[in-house]
Amino acid sequence: MLADIDRGAVDAVISWHPDRLHRRPAELEQFITLCDQHAVEIRTVQAGAMDLSTPSGRLVARMLGAAARHEIEHKSERIRRARVQLAQQGKYGGGRRAFGWESDGLTQRADEAELIRYAASQVLAGVSLRQVVGEFNRRQIPTASGSGRWVGAKLRSILLSPRNAGLAALNGEILGEATWEPIIDRDKFYALQAILNDPDRRWPRGGSAAAWLGSGIYRCGVCGSNSLRVNPTASGRRRYRCYAPRADGDRTRHVGRDQERVDEFVTRVLLARLSMEDAAPLFAAPDRGGVDTNALAGELSQLEDRLNDLADLYGRGGITAAQLESGTASIRQRQDEVTAALAAAAETNPVAALAGADDIEERWRSLSLGVQREILKSLVTVTILPTKPGRKGDGGYFDYDAIHFEWRTR
Repeated sequence: MLADIDRGAVDAVISWHPDRLHRRPAELEQFITLCDQHAVEIRTVQAGAMDLSTPSGRLVARMLGAAARHEIEHKSERIRRARVQLAQQGKYGGGRRAFGWESDGLTQRADEAELIRYAASQVLAGVSLRQVVGEFNRRQIPTASGSGRWVGAKLRSILLSPRNAGLAALNGEILGEATWEPIIDRDKFYALQAILNDPDRRWPRGGSAAAWLGSGIYRCGVCGSNSLRVNPTASGRRRYRCYAPRADGDRTRHVGRDQERVDEFVTRVLLARLSMEDAAPLFAAPDRGGVDTNALAGELSQLEDRLNDLADLYGRGGITAAQLESGTASIRQRQDEVTAALAAAAETNPVAALAGADDIEERWRSLSLGVQREILKSLVTVTILPTKPGRKGDGGYFDYDAIHFEWRTR
């Protein structure tokens, strides 16, 4: 409408009420200027004519605009306070349907709730958000809106949502216990917060999730880098290849081996080692039970309040810059300790479910590729050595001695 007025295509504007035209004084001033320049008449159903060509007419318009702005702000404040009250009472405050929940905000949507629990278990097992997002997209799992692809930021926001842990929150601030049943346990939620809010654990932007067991994990036996990636061959088979540059800058490939046969052999050796009697005490992480995650989460919130208090004291001249720096460093150190404790409290150890199990192969197959890769990385360094002279890795021959395993223990 403003563009039409500016180019002279409009000589009159009809509105229900003056406050239907503008809710912000800045917009009204632009409208007044254009209408005055182009002699546009204003008529309203509820307030009659508005003459913006005279000082008195403009004064009335500005007064009506200010009153409308006041009503908007007052209404917004009422809505905000009502939402705060609802959250404090643990009630649902409305809004768009959240993933995992029906539109009433109280009833879980079973299939989506199970996906939230699955994603949480993957992250707690050490799998990156990128890997889980890649799996969701490959499975063509719809988002809450039913359209679009999954991205890390969207999944991260869902996993960090307090409502999934049965907590009522507003603008990210937890205000009380909710009246609905949680999707995930409270201790897992606090651990997810510690993990996903830790900048050292954030996965980098860009790139794609690994699609093979050893991509970026297997070590090249020539250069020692973890630069093996899977590429297709002319025959249609896939091969691990390392193209890491040598010291002289030559990018000639170092080692290459059939992907399917390497992964099959590595899996067979890994499961055989985990089937031995000494696997559980050697590889399984120690029990971290008995940690009061509620207390730790409360302490983390108190530490943040203390940082704000320090900043306020410094701003009012109550402490010196040196005192602010010293106090902040001490609180930050404790925050790091509490964050690490929260993350460790609920991080799962998938090796414990495999070591010594009678159905170890079935359990391995039930794990996602992301968890399988985390298990591989945590237990063993696999080095792909060059094959013996005169031999090729494809065809019927496979040099098992050229796959070297170096086991780690906890």
